[in-house]
Amino acid sequence: MSDNKLQPLGFFALWDSKRSEYHASKREEADADLQINNSFDRARKKGARIFGHYYSRWSTERKTFTFWWIPSFEVLENAMNDLEGAGDFKFAESEHRVGTMISDSPQSDNNLVSLENGNKELPFAFVAFWSWKDSYYRASQRELSEYNSAVTNVFVKAKQKGIRMLGQYNCSATTKWNYFTFWLSPSFEAIEDTMDLLEAAGDFKFAESRHIIGYLEIANRFGRNLQL
Repeated sequence: MSDNKLQPLGFFALWDSKRSEYHASKREEADADLQINNSFDRARKKGARIFGHYYSRWSTERKTFTFWWIPSFEVLENAMNDLEGAGDFKFAESEHRVGTMISDSPQSDNNLVSLENGNKELPFAFVAFWSWKDSYYRASQRELSEYNSAVTNVFVKAKQKGIRMLGQYNCSATTKWNYFTFWLSPSFEAIEDTMDLLEAAGDFKFAESRHIIGYLEIANRFGRNLQL
């Protein structure tokens, strides 16, 4: 699949373990692990691109999240049905968000083959959901122009720090937020520095947001022998 054509949909899933995972036998865990990974493989064959699983217990109440590019709603729906049949929702309670890509966003990167399935050189993932505050709608055209220019310059500096941005997505149809974005970073400090620059640029004056940060997990979440 060419990287010159970005996928039209972004899919974000954030989940935690149900009690059933803690009471499952090792055999049940092993079977679920196999079936779920087979489901991931089938989704990839239909065009889904999966950018790793990230441990997020230290930044949110849920344990893990992932981000996918999806070629169509049909592929996503089939993947969710396949995962349900594999027993994924027997063990995990999750929230899902879907958005359509905004093609002219400065938060994009067209060369992402090396990032699929996670990249050890970019172990931190950052997800931001946001909606515009009333101050955004009351601002003058000059204020908004200066704001957009300042934020775009911050994104340039973030990329110079090694952050890779996988697009901006309109998710107003599936959540209370207007947009979300997904980034990969070589360090927590690069994300922290970028947030400081965004605040100085006036980003949080105009936008209310929710941020989640995770660390790359190479192994799948099942088969950890978490039994009580």
